[in-house]
Amino acid sequence: MKIDTTLKRMDSLMVASNIKRMGRLELLYTCTANLAKELSKNMELPKELQHYVQADDKNQVIYYNHSDETADKIAIVLKEVALLKELCGTDYAESASYELLLRVLEEQAVLNDDGTYRLRTKEDGGMNASILQNPADPDATYREKGGKQNRGYVANVVEASGENGSIVEDYQYEQNIHSDSQFMKETLESMEVQDETVTIITDGAYSEAENEQLAAEKNIHLVTTNLTDRQTDDIMADFEFSENGQEVLRCPGGHVPKNCSYNAATGQCTVSFQKNYCEQCPHKNQCHPKMFKRVSRKTVSAKSSQRAKHQRERSTEEFKQQTRFRNGVETIPSILRRKYNIDKIPVRGLIQSRFFFGCKIGALNIKKFCQYMQSLDKCASKAVVA
Repeated sequence: MKIDTTLKRMDSLMVASNIKRMGRLELLYTCTANLAKELSKNMELPKELQHYVQADDKNQVIYYNHSDETADKIAIVLKEVALLKELCGTDYAESASYELLLRVLEEQAVLNDDGTYRLRTKEDGGMNASILQNPADPDATYREKGGKQNRGYVANVVEASGENGSIVEDYQYEQNIHSDSQFMKETLESMEVQDETVTIITDGAYSEAENEQLAAEKNIHLVTTNLTDRQTDDIMADFEFSENGQEVLRCPGGHVPKNCSYNAATGQCTVSFQKNYCEQCPHKNQCHPKMFKRVSRKTVSAKSSQRAKHQRERSTEEFKQQTRFRNGVETIPSILRRKYNIDKIPVRGLIQSRFFFGCKIGALNIKKFCQYMQSLDKCASKAVVA
């Protein structure tokens, strides 16, 4: 297929876990009921807990619930949880149902001094995206992206193409709280130093100064097709910095600073020049230095300088071609959803669903190769007819 391995494109996609969305009442009730049913196989439950093993109990508590009853029902469940925990003692320490109940209590409730529980509020510190979404899939996490709520996982694909098609070279699959920047860092760390410069084209979410530095060390050119932060003055690209970014070597006019101080907290350098340098500099109106009695002063950073350079690259014809090339990877999430049903994976859990996702990537690559082989047969047939 003549795949060009020196030019790659990357994109991420959300993968929904095959679980139901649960409110706080249903989540607490389900974890409590699962453990109560497990205990009922080995002992007779107290009268207060026997309703959890009855077939219609969940319907009565959850589905026939009115909004004004939710708070009272949660209070009852939390009261019964304390009794259930006391029954378990240390005998169920290795039980998955017991571990999930402890987790949901830690995330959703607060332990009172008298040993009872109350529902956690914002004043208690709130909750984060890694909290339990459904006991059926303890690994699934919550993330909101593009105005849509996602419960499950996130995948990252690296694709290379050639004259006769493309293939997915690599993939990553993690909880959906994993960021694009983290995916990029892990990809770069797994790569050896390249003999020939490799270009990886991504969107702005993968961009980070640390990733760019790591890419440069591996002889990898990292291109981001859109920038997520505000625009930077173009003149910033002409400031020359030391290798560690903590010292300005020259300004756009070619002058060496009289003094340079670095602020580690902000990552910025405050530089001073002789006043007459800036007064006579042709870049004065673009640079806008602060003028004092004897010196002029400017605050700059290596990060903003690098960003300004990226902005310049965006106006070149080469960059426009790279943008068009990168857009091709966005077909991968669409194909995986429409043809390979990745949002309906028949297993739950990070390890199991990662394996299924990998199989679907393999199937996609085989399909691409088969299409290429079939195109050879068609070309051969046309040649015979001609």
